[in-house]
Amino acid sequence: MTLEEALAILDNLLKPGHLNDVQDLVFRQSWQGQSYQNMAAASDYDDDYLKDVGSQLWRRLSLALKTQVTKRNIHSVLKAYARQSEVKTPTTTSPNFPDCQANCHLLEAFGLKHYPEEKAIAFPNPSLATKTQENLSEAIDVSIFYGRSQELATLKQWILHDRCRLITLIGMEGIGKTTLSVKLAKEIQSKFQYVIWKSLRNSPPLPEKLAKILQFLSNDQNTDLPQVVGEQISLLIKYLQQHRCLIILDDLDLLFQSGSYAGTYREGFSNYSQLLRQIAETNHQSCVLIVSREKPREIASLTGETLPVRCLQLQGLAPVTAREILKHKALTGTSAEESELIECYQGNPIALKITASSIQDLFSGNIRDFLEHQETIFNGIRLWLDEQFNRLSPIEKKVMYWLAINQEPVLPTELLNDIVPPVFQAELLECLESLQWRSLIEKSAIQVQEKSIFGFTQQPLIREYLTAKIIEQLYQEIAIEDGDTSASFCSLFPFIQNYAIIKSTAEESIRQNQISAIVTPLISRLLVTYNTTEDLAKKLNYILIKLVEPGLASGYGAGNIFNLLCQLQVD
Repeated sequence: MTLEEALAILDNLLKPGHLNDVQDLVFRQSWQGQSYQNMAAASDYDDDYLKDVGSQLWRRLSLALKTQVTKRNIHSVLKAYARQSEVKTPTTTSPNFPDCQANCHLLEAFGLKHYPEEKAIAFPNPSLATKTQENLSEAIDVSIFYGRSQELATLKQWILHDRCRLITLIGMEGIGKTTLSVKLAKEIQSKFQYVIWKSLRNSPPLPEKLAKILQFLSNDQNTDLPQVVGEQISLLIKYLQQHRCLIILDDLDLLFQSGSYAGTYREGFSNYSQLLRQIAETNHQSCVLIVSREKPREIASLTGETLPVRCLQLQGLAPVTAREILKHKALTGTSAEESELIECYQGNPIALKITASSIQDLFSGNIRDFLEHQETIFNGIRLWLDEQFNRLSPIEKKVMYWLAINQEPVLPTELLNDIVPPVFQAELLECLESLQWRSLIEKSAIQVQEKSIFGFTQQPLIREYLTAKIIEQLYQEIAIEDGDTSASFCSLFPFIQNYAIIKSTAEESIRQNQISAIVTPLISRLLVTYNTTEDLAKKLNYILIKLVEPGLASGYGAGNIFNLLCQLQVD
């Protein structure tokens, strides 16, 4: 029997065009005796993926022929079927194939096992999928798009050439993740049979979201969808194997619990973790792109530079691209002034847009006038950063404060010595990883005894924001009303007790930075309330006496008040 005759039988069994490109490849190469490894070497597919496609194909044929079909016995099965059906040539029109049940005796004569009836999955009619089916109705407008050519190239390489199954696109709020994902979908949609972009903004339960996706992938043909989440996920995986699909899910972080480590799901949404894990671990020919401020915890262990599961952490725009935002906002300034403004906000698109609007409102669009005020954290920018900071767990907030106090990159061991009350090393490392997954801290090389070791630091904008919060917290604790002289008095100073405003063990240059960034602005703020240095010194001495009373827990409080008195230069 020739290959063309075999394909003619498949057309009658499965209907013409019912095989996708990769299934057609597997069948043709299997008929010619090629191994999966050879198929992979001659194509862009992974051999494990081809094995999985083959397994699915043989199962479909087994269901259609009601006998066991494998890669090894495909010749004998189709020859037996052709002999009974009297197939002559592949050009025979409308051949009268008998029902397979009537041929059980012939199949058994060839030593082939007979399969009973089994309900098959209702996959969409291929005639409806010859053109890309897209659902981008929820996607934002990307008619104005800034740069990101390198990021687009990377994602296209991962999706189209490397055939990644699952990709996570993460980055700070406003960095441009959603815009990039929509732009990507529009540029590569012709490479897929199905393209769908969905937001999880309203926190939909997984069964509800899966039902909509499955309806779309079935061209609304499959009306009898399973109700159990596990069965829905299994059906989705089969669609991803059967067709080349691109599914983009935006705002995954809105399903995560505020006040917990990054990627921790809220109650009722942990089944999304099951969905992502199965998509990542199962061979299929599609790609699912997840867009999130935080990396999903279940994906971390599956991600790798050469693995089919990858993660792209989006950074700020390059200066040349960020200038386009300033141009569209009609700001005026020299090239140097534009560069300084872009550097202040690390090229973050939303931060630049918020600030540009304020510059227009307050300074008639003049960048120089804004920069002269040396105030980058105010109004919309503060609210934007507040929203991100408030999502952190208590220990994450503590570490963020200490990174701001240290002013320069710091090793985990130093953070362990800083934090009061002390925490376990494992807890600290987990916290640092979580902050990285939120794109709130970054690694930076530190020279230690002629060796380069990676420590952790913050972007200048975040450090400035946290320094302002530190000053505000200290001011609020010092400027409380007098009168409480009980033992609980010291409980009114948790921040003063738990954080050092000047680290005695730090290098002189760092101590000077801490004085300049924290102590001096704090004293200036306090003098607005206490009018004179004598009045302020009186209040500080009062607090100091209380903080050194016997029986009180040790901390940084007394040292902080003493340093403030020293900077006041009073007796």
